[in-house]
Amino acid sequence: MSEKFFPSHLKTKFLQALQKRHASYLKPGERFDAAADVMSDGWSLKVTFMNHDKSTWLPMEVVLLHNDNPGIKDGDARDAIMDFADYYFGEYFRDGREVTLPIDWKPFPFGELTIRAKGWERNLKLEEAADLLLKGASLEQVNKRLN
Repeated sequence: MSEKFFPSHLKTKFLQALQKRHASYLKPGERFDAAADVMSDGWSLKVTFMNHDKSTWLPMEVVLLHNDNPGIKDGDARDAIMDFADYYFGEYFRDGREVTLPIDWKPFPFGELTIRAKGWERNLKLEEAADLLLKGASLEQVNKRLN
């Protein structure tokens, strides 16, 4: 993560804003995490929405590329990808927690910019249970480990 592009104090403010803005939709133990970076061809932001036991794990990735958005500067790029992430999660919650992002990169018009995004929802708790079962664990062992 690029500390200059996404300093820790800004990350904290962004995560607090997401929690506050979407608080009416959040269940106990649900939270966001984020990381951003400057790439050679643009800027990236990954925001993960999760619950306490990781049975809900929704990472969304957003990029803003130089080729799609000539002349944009770091601060404007950072603001745009944070705004897009906030907008997306607003839509996600209002639509009954339905993921509408593709699993592969897709361009989205966002104001005068083009932002590329992808996302997928996973149940890491269920995936861990399946891995344990495939390794030969009994149901009792899986339940003991995951609960």
